Amino acid sequence: MRVLLIVSAFNSLSQRVFCELRDMQHVVSVQFSTSDKEMIEEAQRFKPDIIFCPYLKKYIPKELFLNTPTFIFHPGVRGDRGHNALDHAIRDDKKEEGGSGTYLSRSLK
Repeated sequence: MRVLLIVSAFNSLSQRVFCELRDMQHVVSVQFSTSDKEMIEEAQRFKPDIIFCPYLKKYIPKELFLNTPTFIFHPGVRGDRGHNALDHAIRDDKKEEGGSGTYLSRSLK
């Protein structure tokens, strides 16, 4: 499968996703979310089957998620929401792993 990773930074989460996908024999491209134009151009060039956005901090242009299944996910403990969720989890001594994910689809037009 051809997987496009759109990232705000190539941090430990993004690197782990990249390595895991490559280990599973997927073809992976990484695009920084510097501009809508660059994200769209990379999707057109690479022609991904799916787009993953680990810990993305920028909006995805609708031209991407209208044409390709797109998932945005953030790490955290079960039930966390919003910015600073990891800070709140540490402060509240949460122990369970989890995260939140969003699937963008045509219904968001």
